[in-house]
Amino acid sequence: MLLGPLGLAFGAALTAMPQGGSAAMGYLLLFGSALASIGLRYVDLTYLDGRRASGEPAKPADFTRYLVAVAIVTLLLWGAAKIWQG
Repeated sequence: MLLGPLGLAFGAALTAMPQGGSAAMGYLLLFGSALASIGLRYVDLTYLDGRRASGEPAKPADFTRYLVAVAIVTLLLWGAAKIWQG
């Protein structure tokens, strides 16, 4: 459950480093973690009877909200890393 946010954080940290090689790896880790998190949540809701934190069955609107939240957080982390990188 924490692998997605950790991947996003480490990807942003690698992107912010001034060395050229680590930035490319950071991009892959950052955006790959975001896509993997969204994909796994989709599989959870579609095939594994995904639930909300309250225990109720999740609805398509929950997935849309999750997708938008992950996209916003990913873009904010990427933007912050690019600003930090200079």
